[in-house]
Amino acid sequence: KRLLEDGYALVDEIQLLPEAEDTTSPTFDKMMLLPEEDTAAATNNRLNVLTDMLKRGITKLCVDCKLPAIFILLSDEVWEYAHIINKTILSKSTHSKNIFNFDILAWYIDPTQNEAGFSPHRDRQPEGEEGDNNTLSNSFHPNNDNYNNNKNEIAVGESKYVTLWVALSDATPENSCLYVIPKQYDPGYSNGDIDDGDDDPLRRALPTKESYQNIRAIPRRAGQSVMFTHRLIHW
Repeated sequence: KRLLEDGYALVDEIQLLPEAEDTTSPTFDKMMLLPEEDTAAATNNRLNVLTDMLKRGITKLCVDCKLPAIFILLSDEVWEYAHIINKTILSKSTHSKNIFNFDILAWYIDPTQNEAGFSPHRDRQPEGEEGDNNTLSNSFHPNNDNYNNNKNEIAVGESKYVTLWVALSDATPENSCLYVIPKQYDPGYSNGDIDDGDDDPLRRALPTKESYQNIRAIPRRAGQSVMFTHRLIHW
């Protein structure tokens, strides 16, 4: 519900186990099934172990080896983590037609070295339907989709693209947490952006000094995450 209403939702821990594996799904090979004896507690414990392993791996890559954090994708632990997250969070919280596309990024941000993440932006926007330059025409699922309780679809018109941002170490306003502008305060979220260099999306969302109060900091402890759509302005 929060993802639909605000454009983002906080995820603290796994509450429910995934249902039986869909062996016809092209997303994951059957060899990556979660053990049947898994419980929610065991799944959370495994995610905590993986979080620590990935944090230490990225630190070693960036600090000791002077390599980009993205090299962590060469480790099996990344894909085990992604498999669990997909089956327990993404597939349960987004539209049933959305599938994991294996698009993963990784960062190591050290604020003591004046490092920072991206500037305010929307994620990659899809091309419009053929003959239509409006990216919004291909951003949301059609409003005539059937509501399907078995697939946990929240409502029609859900976003076709969703990102899950995971903190591998504590992310605070003092170091590297995300900031967002909620959907309801962003006129371009649902109505589209104006193709004018003098009227960029951030300027439209923050037209007055008072409107800066609408910015939300999203601090997350290690292992916690935030899910957001590609239309959400974030940095």
